[in-house]
Amino acid sequence: ILTFEKEVEHVAESSKVIALDIGYRKLGVTSDEKVIGNGLSKIIDKASRKQQCSKSYYRSKSEIKNYINKELKRLFEDNFSILVIEDLKNLKYGKSGKWSKSVNRKFNFWIYSYIIRRLEQLCEVAGVQCLSIPPQYTSQRCPRCGHIEKANRQGEKFKCLRCGFDGDADHIAAINILNLAFGREVP
Repeated sequence: ILTFEKEVEHVAESSKVIALDIGYRKLGVTSDEKVIGNGLSKIIDKASRKQQCSKSYYRSKSEIKNYINKELKRLFEDNFSILVIEDLKNLKYGKSGKWSKSVNRKFNFWIYSYIIRRLEQLCEVAGVQCLSIPPQYTSQRCPRCGHIEKANRQGEKFKCLRCGFDGDADHIAAINILNLAFGREVP
């Protein structure tokens, strides 16, 4: 076993906390409205058309990982001390036969476990604390009134059916992740 210690150079102690909503169409959206990885779905669509086990298939998988790494490093350009993410383990579990073949093929390229593992590694290198919370209802809950309903989210848009609060669904989810992580109750 090889171990090493690395001295972390702290430029400035920041008490800033951000949350990241990990997604399929956009790699992530922070609670500060920063969008990373806008082109992920386009790369996955291109990769899903490749013949499995061909050279181009493996090249496209490598291209997806390289794109994810590049975009996640962009996230750490900002100065923050705590990153809160969703615990997306077993996201695809039990979904066999519920989606069409083309949707299944696209979701095979969405490697959320790799994204989470890479985020944890980057947090460790940067000296940032990484917290994870359960993802239930983060994109269906209104951050203003707390109303949870599936119809609140329509694709990429969020509009609360009770109070009328609206915005980008991924940004709303990131706000809810941040609120849930620190037990901030919504009225």
